[in-house]
Amino acid sequence: MKVLTGVYLVSIWLATSAYAQCGHERWAIKVGADPEAPSIDIANPIDTTISELRALVPPTDIRHFNGRAPAELQVYTLLITMTLFKSEGDSDLHLVIRDRGKTMIAESVDPNCAVGSPWLDDMKAVRQAFRDRFGNVRAKKNLRVRVRITGPAFFDFIHGQTGHAENGIEIHPILGIEFLN
Repeated sequence: MKVLTGVYLVSIWLATSAYAQCGHERWAIKVGADPEAPSIDIANPIDTTISELRALVPPTDIRHFNGRAPAELQVYTLLITMTLFKSEGDSDLHLVIRDRGKTMIAESVDPNCAVGSPWLDDMKAVRQAFRDRFGNVRAKKNLRVRVRITGPAFFDFIHGQTGHAENGIEIHPILGIEFLN
């Protein structure tokens, strides 16, 4: 593994920021660039439902929580309906997913915002799957597309996001997507 110098990191940041406006709240965890990400077993996801994820208890002060909550150390697979997707200001694709009347958010990270993530190839494949399915469309609503998605849980703070779960749980980043219809 090559050790990155400060100058090299700055040049990576400048190169990626030329292509994407990346986020900042718990960003390393959102993109899997945090120290715990390499130890997360992405090869053996847990099948779950939106209701089960919405029942999880989030950390008490999510805005100042620096590590991963226990649920964020797991990768999950959900068989759900995607009802909307749209590009966000942080270059993510924001998906609203529905299962048995309950919704939550799943996010596809722009690979240019995930430098250093061990999941970078998976994020690239998800973005390519979206391009293959929808072209360069940046938003689409009133969808009824059945999908199977896989990714780690992430507790976001509630800030008016469309489709959010009351506990702030999301799948972020999506590491696998299969369009079923």
